[in-house]
Amino acid sequence: MASLELRNRRALSAGQFAWDNMEPPAEPDRWIETKEGREWLHENAASLVQGLTVEEITNEQLVDALDTEVIPSIDWNMNGRLLAIMLAEILKNDTHPLFITANQFLGGTRDKKIQPLRDLAERMLAKKADDYCRRLSEEDYD
Repeated sequence: MASLELRNRRALSAGQFAWDNMEPPAEPDRWIETKEGREWLHENAASLVQGLTVEEITNEQLVDALDTEVIPSIDWNMNGRLLAIMLAEILKNDTHPLFITANQFLGGTRDKKIQPLRDLAERMLAKKADDYCRRLSEEDYD
């Protein structure tokens, strides 16, 4: 019995020692690491992406950073298809707010006289024109 009592006293003593020497929870080193800081960062980053100026950072500065920091790291062999899908989606409608930018990206003109995606579509269809004409002729005789 004495050994059980001794063991309990030692456990109690060890627990008391740990309690007495316990450090308060570590405070984050920076405000940005707090819950409020992370919320502020997330909300204001969304505003900046939407085109607003936040903390004297303009959307133009964001675009410049995108151009210098993100774009060079893109593997165009792997992600070129995604870019093609995005551009084709924008270029479906010549009233899309990004139509002129997307068209110029592909080598087109601001006045829409040169539209590389439309020109590509025409080249692809030109190869099928004779087949289409032949089918029309066959339908006329049927």
